[in-house]
Amino acid sequence: MSHMTMQKSSLSDADAIKAACQDMHLKIREHAKPTYYQGRKGDVVCDYVISLPGTEYEVGLKWNAMTRGFDLYYDKWNGYVENVLGKGCEKLIQSEAFHKILGDAALRGYSMEAPTEYDKEGDMLFEIAHY
Repeated sequence: MSHMTMQKSSLSDADAIKAACQDMHLKIREHAKPTYYQGRKGDVVCDYVISLPGTEYEVGLKWNAMTRGFDLYYDKWNGYVENVLGKGCEKLIQSEAFHKILGDAALRGYSMEAPTEYDKEGDMLFEIAHY
């Protein structure tokens, strides 16, 4: 059965999320309802909606002031979202974390390169250098 679900996440930095989407070649728009099964729109207007290539399925991100992070709204049916973003949107979460670290490192005089390697669990590996 297809239906929109809500998932709490550790996503919290809108600029890092936008950078992650750019890296992953995903389009992101503001203040919209995510699309899911057969072009239906969710009931929740989200702060951001991420469009996924090759499908009409989208992921909504709505700010949760209680958790100080974004809740995710998407349809898990047939794995359309997970095929692009990983189980529980882990690829998006990892990329957002990388961009948060990248910004923080730059403020402290360090440089980083985009990860090119992943470990056997699929976690990204990267190096930090001081300049």
